[in-house]
Amino acid sequence: MDRREEASKGRWLDLDWHIWVRIGLLAGLFLFLFRHEIERLIWRWSSDPSWSHGFLIPLLSLYFVNQHKTQILQVQARPSYLGCVVLVFWIAVYVFNVISPAGYAYLRSIAMVMALGAVVLFVGGWRMARYTWLPVAYLLFAVPLPDRYYVGMTMPLRMAAAKVSAALLDMVPGVEAVARGAVIDVVHRGRVLEPALDVADACSGMRLLMAFVALGVAMAYIHDRPLWQRAVLLVFTVPIAILCNLVRVTATGFIYVLIDPRYAQGVYHDLLGFAMLPLALGIYGFLAWFTSNLFVEQGQTLYPDIVVRGRRHAQVGAEGTQAAESRTRITNNEERTTNPEERTTSDDRRAVVPAFLVCAVVLALCGVGLSAVVGGLGAYLKKEPMPLRRPLDQMDESALAPFRVVSRPRIEDTDVLKSLGTTDYIQWVFEDTEADAAQPARLVLAFVTYYGLPDRVPHVPEECYLGVGFQCLATDQAMLSLDVPQGRTSVVAKYLVFGPTQVGPWGGAGNVPVLYLFRVNGQYAANRDEARIALNRNIWGRHSYFSKVELVFNRDAGTPSKSQVVQTSQRLLGVLLPVLERDHWPLDALKR
Repeated sequence: MDRREEASKGRWLDLDWHIWVRIGLLAGLFLFLFRHEIERLIWRWSSDPSWSHGFLIPLLSLYFVNQHKTQILQVQARPSYLGCVVLVFWIAVYVFNVISPAGYAYLRSIAMVMALGAVVLFVGGWRMARYTWLPVAYLLFAVPLPDRYYVGMTMPLRMAAAKVSAALLDMVPGVEAVARGAVIDVVHRGRVLEPALDVADACSGMRLLMAFVALGVAMAYIHDRPLWQRAVLLVFTVPIAILCNLVRVTATGFIYVLIDPRYAQGVYHDLLGFAMLPLALGIYGFLAWFTSNLFVEQGQTLYPDIVVRGRRHAQVGAEGTQAAESRTRITNNEERTTNPEERTTSDDRRAVVPAFLVCAVVLALCGVGLSAVVGGLGAYLKKEPMPLRRPLDQMDESALAPFRVVSRPRIEDTDVLKSLGTTDYIQWVFEDTEADAAQPARLVLAFVTYYGLPDRVPHVPEECYLGVGFQCLATDQAMLSLDVPQGRTSVVAKYLVFGPTQVGPWGGAGNVPVLYLFRVNGQYAANRDEARIALNRNIWGRHSYFSKVELVFNRDAGTPSKSQVVQTSQRLLGVLLPVLERDHWPLDALKR
């Protein structure tokens, strides 16, 4: 029995053992080369609810492969050495983004998926790639997008859903709801409900959006459908995601107002979000059924007598065809040794061997070489936790004079703390005791957060204020000249001014100046890009950390000017940063 006769059974176990050995060897070398990136992705899937669907994506990719197993088992592999060039290119992209300070974690994952496609093209050729491009491309849905792009893409969708949800809640007697960005403020029977709806997600994008889109693509390709039906399912992926988010927010609002606020937070909030996946699946299923039954296929007929005669003629024709095929099969068996197609197949099989060896050598050399470079030079691709020397809330207040602590507001909402990403923070309101009573910058909120084991730079004020209904009115850099015990030093910070999109009991009437900077592995960074580069530059350090220091003004009457903000920030940071460096932040994160 030849390979085609074996493949006609459609069973993977019919493949020869040496083919399984080759597949296993290439898979092992591939996993060895990209093991650090795979480990990072698995950690992200398990720690971030927005990307928890990543565990299902490889399983669905394998299902797509199994869908075309008959074609894949029958196709004759014809290696394409263009795939070797593509493979080397994407491995180079991966290595560059691992060891370069300017590298992006997102491109490492993209390079891994593209390298997998290059392996298939190299060893199997274009015919094999024809049946495997979808399973490979589908893996991209498991790659977390950079937060800035994900939030920027989904925040307008969340705001639109919040407006519709607020309008629906506003129809309930005794309830008044107003959308403030992606957050909904609710007044029930004259009482303002705290916290506002979705305040925990105000800084983030629409949860599970990529899960909804991945589900839509799976529904489009999980069965054989005409191209126009698949196009309809793909077009409706984003609208269905918006609809499900609208249902989630509205249902949360009704539970919050009419049942009990505790059932709209914590684990109940997460469960309600995951419950939207079956809803989306049902909508996709109805849409698939509707499009498949929208038109009568051309081969269908309304005359049963013609169908019966057609079946009879088909039966007679089938009997004759079977006899002819039987005679043809005997002839083909006799002429098998002289069939030119068989000679081509034999040549293809011989061509697979060197392609397989070259691919295995490339993967092995790159994997071993990268490991040798990393190990030989003492680089650490996986950082270890770097705890604070002293908790932030145990800060010595006497060392902060002439500023005194007026209040210490705490974040009570567990969902907000979870969204913050750390419990090491202070949120203190300081008063400048030497400033005039009419000084608009006399009061300032200092919000300091610490991240001992960073995987990515978290949300910045630009995203958080946008999520709660503010707009950015001004953005600039501020050069701060600080008087510290070691002498006078200069630090660059980012200066922003936010203004409400509406004036009223929910929107406020004044602008809010904000100034922030990062402390990353012993140095300061003025924005998220500089912080990311500083984190990537720490290749040789076993530990890594960063901390964000954010100053929020407009705690009193009036809005301070930029010069007033810079002047107060210089005085406050001149006493705050030395205390953080001396008593709290790690001494040396670059230590090997």
